[in-house]
Amino acid sequence: MSPERSDRERGEEEALGGILREVLDRKQAGEHPTATEYTARYPHLRERIEGHFRMMGLLDGLRESGGSATGDSLGEAISALPEPIQRAIFLRHFERFPWSRIARTLGEPEEKIRRGYSRAVRQLIARCSGDRGD
Repeated sequence: MSPERSDRERGEEEALGGILREVLDRKQAGEHPTATEYTARYPHLRERIEGHFRMMGLLDGLRESGGSATGDSLGEAISALPEPIQRAIFLRHFERFPWSRIARTLGEPEEKIRRGYSRAVRQLIARCSGDRGD
């Protein structure tokens, strides 16, 4: 992969990470941001932004149809995690990146990313099941 491509990918990931944080903050503040707002600002990321908004809609629908024992949404639980782990979750599950590409994108060793991810998944399961057994 050329350094130029890597820089572009890194910039896109940073933009998407910022969008995700902003959307989650706005949702927590009671706002209802739309994909259209963000695709107007970032037209080169339109497909990815729309895909992420569809996924967030699915997650919101799951919460509304059953919720968790604590009343927390998955989005709130994820937003409480450290930013690098949020980005790893985002890249792994929404972008379907392999671990090696996630590590390269985040500039961290793959093993460190995998350990942090595993720890975060355990925390999310505990939080969303209502068992805070930290």
